[in-house]
This record gives sequence, structure tokens and C-alpha cells, in this order.
Amino acid sequence: MPGTTQNMSPDCHLSFVVTTRNDNHGGDMLRRFQMFAETLLEQANRHSLAGELIVVEWNPPPGPRLHEVLKLRVKSDCFAIRFIEVPPEVHRAVRNADVIPLFQMIGKNVGIRRARGEFVLATNPDLLFSDNVIAFMASDKLLPDVMYRIDRHDVPAEVPDNVSIERQLAWCAANVLRIHGRRGSFPPPRRLLSRFSARIRKLPKKLKGRLSLWCRAFRYHLLSLRWVNLRQRASASVSLWYQLWYLRLVKLKLGASASLSLWYHLWYLRLAKIKKLLGRLPTILHDPRRLVWIVRQNGPTLLKNLMVQLPAKLFGLIRRSLWGLTYPLRHLANLVWRPIKRFLARFHPFLILYSPRLLIRRVLWGALRLTDPLPKVHTNGCGDFTLMSRAQWLELRGYPELPLWSMHIDSLLCYMAVASRVQEYTLRPPAKIYHMEHYNSWAVMTPDEKLRTFTKKPWIDFGLLSDLWENMYRTTRPIQFNTEDWGLADWALDEVIIHSGEKQYLKQSPAVTSKGELTWDSMDHHLSRLSLS
Repeated sequence: MPGTTQNMSPDCHLSFVVTTRNDNHGGDMLRRFQMFAETLLEQANRHSLAGELIVVEWNPPPGPRLHEVLKLRVKSDCFAIRFIEVPPEVHRAVRNADVIPLFQMIGKNVGIRRARGEFVLATNPDLLFSDNVIAFMASDKLLPDVMYRIDRHDVPAEVPDNVSIERQLAWCAANVLRIHGRRGSFPPPRRLLSRFSARIRKLPKKLKGRLSLWCRAFRYHLLSLRWVNLRQRASASVSLWYQLWYLRLVKLKLGASASLSLWYHLWYLRLAKIKKLLGRLPTILHDPRRLVWIVRQNGPTLLKNLMVQLPAKLFGLIRRSLWGLTYPLRHLANLVWRPIKRFLARFHPFLILYSPRLLIRRVLWGALRLTDPLPKVHTNGCGDFTLMSRAQWLELRGYPELPLWSMHIDSLLCYMAVASRVQEYTLRPPAKIYHMEHYNSWAVMTPDEKLRTFTKKPWIDFGLLSDLWENMYRTTRPIQFNTEDWGLADWALDEVIIHSGEKQYLKQSPAVTSKGELTWDSMDHHLSRLSLS
């Protein structure tokens, strides 16, 4: 691509890349996207996250663009929003454009190729991030050779939007529908009482009323018994506590004078004995037989003290030596006991009372991990959160730009990263991401709707995906499907930047070369205009 070359801006730490368009995808899309953008801007201000949000509008329909209808109420001096438009003529040049109106992964490649952050997060515009996730990404803990993943938590679409972030996240944490983790998708763990009450709601109205009345009476009886028992135990404990402290004070008062008197008496006797020996010292020096007589008189006492004190010191020395010698054995025992504790925590006996299906799936997953030599990559919901360094994205050349539906293409990228020996790391709670549900989400589709979707759109078969993963892992060589101009690097795309509440228009969005540099076709657009500082 001809033109001049400039270095990347060092002020950008993290780039968020999403693909969408103003077509009301999933219903009430603009509300979900505005909540996503405003929450991200406010969290960036809170944690001083220097970054950018790249929104790729792929094949926008006729009408206003997203940056025209988006009314942001939050401004940020350290975080910019960049809207890059991919025109319909580019979309029509891709095969299967008549049945797939938005090629999500190719659109994300457009944003990744033009990202200026040191790290790039490929995500979706209907998510909310917990403060722990933003704080972790804003810190210096991100490693360049690690692919970061996280479990996705689905929540209803009715997330309150006119409240603070704390209340939004608290509402999401209390209304989780399902969790998409490494081992599959499951409902959130709830208490047995909530499951029992849910079954009670399904009973007939008359029987439910009687049962509710009996439960209230039984609960009142339990509370009354508990209150009486608590009063009796409290009075008894207070009385016993008072008596113990009274006895302790009396004993202390009585023992203090006796101990002081005994201490004074012992020291008086010791000083008198030393004074007596010093008085006899001239006689002992003139008469050696006197010294022999004193040793004979005090010998048993000296020997007795020696026999009592020497074993105690010797035992302490032996104990300290054994403590240092047995350190490797104790360390090995801790290493052995640690996985046993994890196993007991995962397969708790009460788990079978809560969900036998979940217990069986965990057992089968553990058996599969023992029999299958391939590592189990966390690909469940990976299109919502895949974080890697920009250099790693450039090395892999982004997502495979297949003219197919986006199903399993995001999983294929995770397999490519692990095959190139990138370490996978899953963020654990309290780090969470919440996905706002919509009616055409894959998780809420019925089997009939999924079958109709498969018949309309071409996609990667799961068997083919497994074969590709096995071949890449055994050869330690990820597939290179994309060419060097991946991410529409040769196309001049319009860009709109919103920074500190002001808009800026560019006729061409700069693309990143394989060396991590920005390439420009014209000197009219200087890099300082894109600076976040």
C-alpha cells in the first residue's frame, strides 16, 4: 500500500473492537449499545484506562449512522470511540453476501488491523464489564504471550440504564440466567430453598395456599422457639462470663501479693547466699580443703539443675533440626493435598442434591480430559471476550476471513492461538462480563430455529473444526488462511472519532502493517490528530 509510514501512538494501551450496524439487531439494539459505550467510558475514567473503542459498521443500511444517533452522556479524555464504516460495495464483493448481511469476524479484522492499542480485545456491543475486569486490563499485568478468556454471564435485556454502574452490575449479578464456561453452559448455582419455592409456585392455587399457611405457622413456631432459646442461652452465658471474670480478678488480686512476696524472698535469699560466699572467699583461697567441702555440699543441686535444663535445650535443638530436614516432605504433602481439596470442592456430596446432571457432566468432562491428549481450550462464548496483544493478532492475521456465518470462526482463532503456543488464561470471579439477552441470541433459540438458521447460512461443521484443531496442535503450526492484506488493509474507509465529546472526520482510516506501523495514503492526515493525549 503506497504512502508514508508513522509509528504507533504510545498512549493507547487497550483497543476494544466490535462489529455492528444501526439495524435494530436483536431488538432495542441502540439502547444496549449506548449502555455498553457509556459504561465503558465511565469505567475508563474511573480506572484511568488509556484506550479506544473501535466500532466497525459493516454494510450499514440506509439511514443515519450509529455515531449520528448515539447520544453519549459521558465524556472521556483518555478514551476515544472510533467509527469505521465498511460500505455496501465491499460487502457485496464477499461470497454469500445475499444470505449473510454482516460478516462479523471480517468486520472485527477491520478494527483489529486499525487498532492502535498495545493489546486488542475482540468483543461485542451488548456486554457490560465488571470493575474487576476493567481494573485488571488497565493495570500492567497483561502479558504479550497470553490469550485471556472469561466466562460469560447472560442477563435479561431489562438492565436499568438510568442508574449508577454499581447498581447496574449489582442488578446483573442478581439476575444471571446462565453461565457459559469451559465445561458448557449451565444455570447459575442457586440454593435448594429457591428451587423448592419454584416448585411450590407450580402447585394448584388451593394446595399452594394451604401449604403457604402451614409454612408460615411452622416458621413462626421456629422463630418463637429460637428467640426463647436465645434468651436463655444469652442470660446463662452472661452470668457465666461475669462469674469467670470475678473469679479471675479475685485470683489475680490474691496471687499478686503472694507472688511479689515470694519473688522478693527468693532474691533476698540469693543475694544473702552470694554475700556469704564472697565473705568466705579469702578462707577458701587459703584453705583448698574448704573448696572441696563446698563442692561436696552443693554438688547434688548443681547436677540436678544440669540434668533438668540440658535435655530441654537439647530437645529444642533436635526439633529445630528436624523441622528443617522435613521441609521437602511437608512441601510434597501440601502439593498432593492441594488437588485433593480442589477435587473435594468440585465434587461436593451436596452437589448431587442440587443438580445430578451437573455432577455427571463434570465427571464425564474430567474423564475426557484424562483420555484426550489435546488441551481443552475455553471456546464457549469466545466471540464476546478474546484478549491478546496486538503483535499476536498481527502474527495470526486475525480471524480467518471465511465467507461463512460466524459460528465456530471465533473458536478457530482460539485454536490457532493455542497451536502457536500462546498460553491461555481464564479470568476468574469477581471478574465477570454480562451479556444482555436478545430474542435472536443463540442461547435462547429453540432447536427448530437453530435448524432453520443452519439451513439458511453456511457455517463451519464441528467435525471439521475438531480435525483442524487436532492437525494444528500436532504440527504446532496454525493455519494461515488470510493474506497480507487481511482486514481490508487496501481499502480506504471513512472514520469518525469521538474524543472528549468532539467529533472528527477522516476520509481514510489508517491500517496497520505487519510490522505494527500505521500506513497513510496522504500526508493530509497527521498522526497527532489521532492522539489520545
